[in-house]
Amino acid sequence: MIFDQETYEWIERYLLGELPEIERQQFEERLQSDANFAEEVEILSALYGHFEDRPVENPAADDFIASGKVDDFKKNLENTLRQYKQGEANISSTDTVERPKAKVRKIGRIVPLSIAAALILLLGVLLWMENNGSASPGELYADYGTHEPLALVQKSDNSEEHIASIEKAFNEGDYKTTLSLLSPVLDTISTNHPYSFSLKWSKGTSLLETGKYAEAEAIFNELKQSNSIDAPKADWYLVLTYLKQGNKEKTVSLINEYLEKSRTYKQKEMKAILAALN
Repeated sequence: MIFDQETYEWIERYLLGELPEIERQQFEERLQSDANFAEEVEILSALYGHFEDRPVENPAADDFIASGKVDDFKKNLENTLRQYKQGEANISSTDTVERPKAKVRKIGRIVPLSIAAALILLLGVLLWMENNGSASPGELYADYGTHEPLALVQKSDNSEEHIASIEKAFNEGDYKTTLSLLSPVLDTISTNHPYSFSLKWSKGTSLLETGKYAEAEAIFNELKQSNSIDAPKADWYLVLTYLKQGNKEKTVSLINEYLEKSRTYKQKEMKAILAALN
């Protein structure tokens, strides 16, 4: 749906954080009540992030690309543009019609000189998003290869000193020390121990971060087969293992396999990576 220029300017001010509190509340009330308006804001929010130089974190754009709506959106733009051009042709063929001069006011990132100009701009940027959406596995790992903090001490009844040391080393990114501290501990606990999964996960992650990929993969495959409620987490870490190695083919294959499940750990992130690699 196409809105008037004033509405697009209002959207832009909202996206730039320029609306006063009362007007922002009115804007968000309309988001809740007007589905067409909300969809337009979502699309423009995704586009705005891609006008800036990379790298820019823009989950809205990544989600839009990953959603599979790109082709439909392009077709709608093209159809609307054709209809608009036909209307322009009809007007220009009538000699008695005096065309007023366009009143142009330059605004931030989108200059809606006319509906046609806006459509061309949106379509061009959308194509740019698709063509520039691909990223190297290394770049994607840098974006997504972040690890949640280890929280073992609070799970331990006695808060043993060596467990606290493992937690501290891991959370500080000292993966070599983490591995050296983990070995004696993992040799003494059973698979049913309350923090067995977390310790093995931290070992697999430390191996991954120190470039010992085969060993890391073996641990994540073991965790994947466990009865732990956290077992799906291992799927994500297998994806990260291949992503860090630059193995695009295997990364894509695993993500496609995991996305077929009814519930997938880090589903949103996997879809974004898949869209960026394709």
